[in-house]
Amino acid sequence: MAAKLILTDGGTKKAFKLKGGSARIGSGTGCPIQVRDGDASDEHCLLEKTDAGWELRDLRSDKGTRVNGSLIDQKVLTPGDVIAIGGAMITFDLEDEVEEVVLGQAPAPAPAPAPAAAIVAPASYRSAAGTAGKRSGGRGKARVAAARREREREYDDDDERPARTHRKQGLSTPAMAGIVISVVSILGLLLFLALKSLESDPEANLFNAVLQARETGDIEKVKAAGDAFIAEFPKSPSRYKIEDMVNEFVAARDPGQSQAILYRFSRWFNNLKDQFDSGAYQKDYPDAVQLVIIQADYFLQDAPKNHENFNAVKVMLDRAREKWSEIEARYQFTPKDRKELGTVDYLMRRTYYRACFPMLQRFIDAGDEEDKRDGKTLVADYTKYQKEDFDKNMTIANNRIEKGEYVQALVKLRFMEALFTEEYVSQVRPLIAKAEGLRAAAANGE
Repeated sequence: MAAKLILTDGGTKKAFKLKGGSARIGSGTGCPIQVRDGDASDEHCLLEKTDAGWELRDLRSDKGTRVNGSLIDQKVLTPGDVIAIGGAMITFDLEDEVEEVVLGQAPAPAPAPAPAAAIVAPASYRSAAGTAGKRSGGRGKARVAAARREREREYDDDDERPARTHRKQGLSTPAMAGIVISVVSILGLLLFLALKSLESDPEANLFNAVLQARETGDIEKVKAAGDAFIAEFPKSPSRYKIEDMVNEFVAARDPGQSQAILYRFSRWFNNLKDQFDSGAYQKDYPDAVQLVIIQADYFLQDAPKNHENFNAVKVMLDRAREKWSEIEARYQFTPKDRKELGTVDYLMRRTYYRACFPMLQRFIDAGDEEDKRDGKTLVADYTKYQKEDFDKNMTIANNRIEKGEYVQALVKLRFMEALFTEEYVSQVRPLIAKAEGLRAAAANGE
């Protein structure tokens, strides 16, 4: 079945239909499904038709991909699932593939008719023609003409004369005018229905109410509009966009910053809880567990001790650290056969290079010549992948430092410190020290 996608991005809606293959989703111009939201990566995720159905796969995006509010790495979608990329939402559905008819296209040619039976001339014509063929002169021609006239009379009597071909006539002016009026009426109806669907969308209405409240410049109105949206749609992916909008608005107009701090840590806790409850974390994905540890650690460093969620985050951090200890112990084995090398590939896809290479080396040391050859090939491949990941993540971290987003930069850098091999970690640590220093200076108002 074909995939039908409805993209809601910044107050606009677009529809897409995929019959098969795959399509990349992101902010890059090369993505068939382009998302303009600021949290979207250039190539954010991939939707692909597989034997299991339509599968969504995150392409190691910066902010992650959510389905129905939960962060995912990959997931087979079902009708009604909502994909969230920052504040943009994509509703997934299925529809039957039917033969498409293009207006104005000529219909397929009808099958050729069976050949008509040969017309046999009357006996009088045949005999006359035969006689005329043997003779010459005016009398022979006169006989042939007479035979033809006789044949014409026989056709007239039997109504067997082939139908004459008439000249085709074009449509009259009134008919053309009627067609034009019909087409214009249909287009007008479709436009009216599209506008009505937007008006009847309660989530879009509340989103627009926040935008309108910002225009008034009134903090209380903006907070009330934001609270109304979150109360009505607590699991909407647009909730994070609303919280950002309200937080930025309040921070710019709140000299004491108390309200801005409240909004910032409430949003931070919500994101952290989503990561803690995500399928990736529950399945012990190494990168997902590390993100919870790092995010929770910085939350406890920065949040006021009397914050309502402070103790809840402490519990999350303790559990995540226990889970990480179990993960580290789990991947100390030597692969016994080629099937177990799939574990190394899994760890590579989870960016856990620190565990990949020791396992491969143990496989090479314990295996035969073929194992050694295959293991060395994998080492070369994963060395290339780690270098690509390192360059990409370092670029993101440096950009965040330049923007003054020190905590976000440190989350990325500490993530690399926990999962990459020592040769790369040695390059990460000086940048961690730099970001920590800038963060401390910013906190002291320097």
